[in-house]
Amino acid sequence: MKHAFILLLLISFGFNSTSQINMLDSTAQVVGYWNKGEKKSYRIVLEKSKQKGKQILSKDSTVYEIDITLLEATDRYYSMEWHYKYIQTKSKDPLALKLYQIFKDLKVICRTDELGGFIEVSNWLEIKIKMEKAFSILKKEFKSPEIAAALKTFETIFLTKEGIEQMGLKEIQQFYYFHGAKFKLKEKEETEIQVPNLLSQEPLFAKLTTELEKINLTDSTIELSALQKVDPAELTELLYNYLLRLSKTMKTPAPKKEELKNLKNEIHTKATINSQGWLIKNIQTVSVSSGQYLNIEKRKIELVN
Repeated sequence: MKHAFILLLLISFGFNSTSQINMLDSTAQVVGYWNKGEKKSYRIVLEKSKQKGKQILSKDSTVYEIDITLLEATDRYYSMEWHYKYIQTKSKDPLALKLYQIFKDLKVICRTDELGGFIEVSNWLEIKIKMEKAFSILKKEFKSPEIAAALKTFETIFLTKEGIEQMGLKEIQQFYYFHGAKFKLKEKEETEIQVPNLLSQEPLFAKLTTELEKINLTDSTIELSALQKVDPAELTELLYNYLLRLSKTMKTPAPKKEELKNLKNEIHTKATINSQGWLIKNIQTVSVSSGQYLNIEKRKIELVN
């Protein structure tokens, strides 16, 4: 259970294109050319698996549908409504079942810059109040210490604007992942970025590698990829200190650093985007490991119409 809790925490680390194609220098910039009143529907499939060595401990999947509607389109910004319409899960985790239902019929107002790059969730306070009410009910229902600790971790995400934007609504960050950036065909770009985390106020450092893999002139789309790797040493130190504080609070044995060997947190993203800046498909795979234990979270966003 200790490793399961560690992986639950690790899976939460994350961060944050009409494509403007120039064949003269083989470049493409991911830019949104969207119109007020325009509406797109997306199907999202979230698959999660846990394993120890080669043994599969659990697998579950969740399917949900979202309508995205352009509320405002100006020369300075876009405002878009995300409406979570339908959610169906095969998860057997009682807490997960309850958490997913919180999102049913949720409406999120996103604001982007003129290129389609994510700026903020405008109605974050409304979402915070909704989540506070839901978590208040769940805390009365789930009493075990480990579930209570996991629930508290999720609850902290929705206490602040930054938490809601960066970690509470991962599919939104995934959707706008490449918007605003410019890429050169077959040229890998490496940079160091800061990523938010649930365990402290300080962000983690990660290495990000991006690449424009293909330009499709026949259907005016581009294919992009990104790989994000959190520094293992920094991750180990952060997680050890958090578990140490938690053990004192819960009056349980202190963790041993050697139990945190081979920690890994990687996010691999592949996307196809059309010439109007609408996402055609985006698959993001988060792999986290601790010792023999491995968690994989794969989220696929695909345009329906």
